[in-house]
Amino acid sequence: MSLIAEPLFTDEVSANNSHIMVVDDNSANLKLLEDMLMLQGHRVWSFPLGRLALASAIRNPPDLILLDIDMPEMNGYEVCDVLKATLALSAIPVIFLMPD
Repeated sequence: MSLIAEPLFTDEVSANNSHIMVVDDNSANLKLLEDMLMLQGHRVWSFPLGRLALASAIRNPPDLILLDIDMPEMNGYEVCDVLKATLALSAIPVIFLMPD
């Protein structure tokens, strides 16, 4: 996965208060994204499985979700379907991650 470290928010206050959820079954990808986002001032919660991320999102909805498409148990599309079907989570933006 190739990434360019650019801020997701231009407003410094927004960046420091944003909560980003990263969902990927690849631990190296999770660590890379977590480190990059934290350096930009974001609060990051990482999950290796979609069902764990969904349970957490229901308790504490994030501002943005970075979601791997190819995962065991539930793929990214299935996780996104549940997010969009859940009223409290349906407005959260989702960015899909794909392997190279």
